[in-house]
Amino acid sequence: MELDKRRRWTSGARTQVGKVKKVVVAGQESNGLSVMEMRRELMALPNSHQTDKWERSTNPNSDDFVSAESDKQLLLIKQQDDELDELSASVKRIGGVGLTIHDELLSQEKLIDELGVELDSTSTRLDFVQVRLKDAMYELLVHWSTKIELEATWKSYAAFQEAFLDFELEDKLVVNGGSDDTSLFSYSSRYYLLALPN
Repeated sequence: MELDKRRRWTSGARTQVGKVKKVVVAGQESNGLSVMEMRRELMALPNSHQTDKWERSTNPNSDDFVSAESDKQLLLIKQQDDELDELSASVKRIGGVGLTIHDELLSQEKLIDELGVELDSTSTRLDFVQVRLKDAMYELLVHWSTKIELEATWKSYAAFQEAFLDFELEDKLVVNGGSDDTSLFSYSSRYYLLALPN
């Protein structure tokens, strides 16, 4: 089987060499064959309408061919220019959006920084208030039983505790004409908040 394949290949090669030899000898004897006819003979191309058309279109003297190719090239260049213009416009739009996003991010970053500073300041103030609350001063509005009702006075809670050792600060309910407490005075508490630092 392998031997048959090799014999067929050898036979085909001999046939092709014979054809080439005939064409070369014929070309030397008669220069009447054109280059295309020799090429067709060597390549075993059929003489068809397509090969004639190709031969006409590849003829360098064909003005129509040159004009058509020039028009094709101009059309391709115009299409590429249009595509590049569209691409350029898209890049500009994307660039504009990118710049807008960049500006927004910068403004957001600035706002966040300002908020952080305000939070730090507020936290510091809150810490200050908490410290002051621990050390807050309490005062009592004392209505002395020996004075008229409108002559109540504010007294320091600490001073009151020193003067009246059994005194405890608690809510008192004052009722018309009397009280539910047997102490010598009516009271309410007042709480001072100190001004916060700026």
